[in-house]
Amino acid sequence: MKISVFHFSLMATIFTALAYITSGNIYLATIIGSLYWGYFIGYLPKKLHAFFSWHQREQEGFRFINAFIIALSVKKTTSGAFEAVMGQISESLKQEIVEANTIDSFQILEYLRTYFPFSLYEMFITIIDLQTNQGGEILSMATLLLATIRRMETDYQEKMLIAKRKLTDFIVLWAMTIVVLLFARFGISSLFETMLASPMFIIGIGVFYMFLLYAIHSWLTRFIKVTNNV
Repeated sequence: MKISVFHFSLMATIFTALAYITSGNIYLATIIGSLYWGYFIGYLPKKLHAFFSWHQREQEGFRFINAFIIALSVKKTTSGAFEAVMGQISESLKQEIVEANTIDSFQILEYLRTYFPFSLYEMFITIIDLQTNQGGEILSMATLLLATIRRMETDYQEKMLIAKRKLTDFIVLWAMTIVVLLFARFGISSLFETMLASPMFIIGIGVFYMFLLYAIHSWLTRFIKVTNNV
């Protein structure tokens, strides 16, 4: 899921314009615009980039573990398994392997702990170490690990689908609210102009946009928390 800086800038611009259109107050629009620009440009891209980068790395780790275990079951040695999976891994992972600066395949796997900093990779290392030193059928030894990976991948995909549906509901709800506000602004403009003369009404519009920003942030926080809990 990629959203460019242009999209964030466009959203910040739209909310700034809406604040001005619905309030007719350049000072309020400037304050609201500053808040939205700060959030959509200064905070949100970094937060989403960190979230999706983590999950991409995690998914890459799952694919590597799956491929390595299958290759090891065929090749019977960790060095042979490495040779088999090298054509399937990303360039960044290949670079990490080069930076390990060793031909010992198990040491390379240990070195990759920093590249795959999650608990299932630690479990993978333990299983490989046990199989290397004591022998055994790797597919049988890794049954629980592979099942856990499949469950986590399925859970993540399901939660992403649910999150997308809830995001759609969230957008529709707030879009309808803004449409009502715009209708009042232009449909009953004479009454709305009278209301705009009241400082309390202007403050109310400002509170509305600040609450909307809070709602966006709350949704994002819940989304990250729920999808991380797999």
